[in-house]
Amino acid sequence: MAENHAQPPSRRSARVLNQLKAKESLIGVNSKQAFGTTLLTLLTAPLERIRIILQVKDIAKFANPKDKPKNFWHLVGLINQNQGPLAFFRGVNAHIYWHLARQASKYIIFE
Repeated sequence: MAENHAQPPSRRSARVLNQLKAKESLIGVNSKQAFGTTLLTLLTAPLERIRIILQVKDIAKFANPKDKPKNFWHLVGLINQNQGPLAFFRGVNAHIYWHLARQASKYIIFE
């Protein structure tokens, strides 16, 4: 008499349920990564902008010589005074969209 090695229905449904839970947790991980990446981009964007300006200050031509930044804090004050606080976040949208598209494509490819 041949033995039937198939799993009983209760074990099969438990295995399928575990697979579904694993997929749901993976979706949660991807959404957490996307949120974390977005938050990190928002926090580091002002520092990135300041870093770039400080790197090119010696070769850049300023319309007003007083606008040439002397140090980090002087530049922060100049940007805030001349362009407003939202100027620190210029160009952040494109960076955030890029990260979100990257996370979405990772999910589509690997799932």
